[in-house]
Amino acid sequence: MQTKFQSAFDKLADSVKRGQYSNATTVASRIGKLKQEHRSIARRYEIDAITGDDQKGQRAGFD
Repeated sequence: MQTKFQSAFDKLADSVKRGQYSNATTVASRIGKLKQEHRSIARRYEIDAITGDDQKGQRAGFD
């Protein structure tokens, strides 16, 4: 179960890095959906999107 959870977040992180999701609101929504899908595992982790300002406006990213 934990492997599916980690792979789902890895896929999301890759999408953000490629620029598929650049809006912080969209990324936060995707994180919320993944937390709901994997509630038993998500309780053990604190997951936040880290945003910063750049030339295109507010973008989302993962550390």
